[in-house]
Amino acid sequence: MKSLASVFALVLCCSMLACGGSSSTSFNCLVAASGSSDQACLAYSGLASSDSVNAGETACTNNGGSIVASCPSASLTGCCTNTSSSYTEAACYYGGSATDYQTACLQANGTWSTSLP
Repeated sequence: MKSLASVFALVLCCSMLACGGSSSTSFNCLVAASGSSDQACLAYSGLASSDSVNAGETACTNNGGSIVASCPSASLTGCCTNTSSSYTEAACYYGGSATDYQTACLQANGTWSTSLP
């Protein structure tokens, strides 16, 4: 299984491509960290097209993630939300150090929250 960071990068990159598919402009990807019980859920909304959603979903599942209806609230450590002019990405973490995740989030100019977006 790949690291959470590498899956995030692949899903983000592929979600910006047009590859055909779904009718929605949002999706959620639940991934597990390699070698630990930590998990993360990526929530994308406001994507440019359903083609972007399909590409992101494909990248998610091809890299060991699962498409879920919504990110779970149980055992949530916190979420980092970043909004661009064209979409919003929330990376929600389950397990691990809230301080480490919060620091990384703020360094990336994200908004940290201990609740789901």
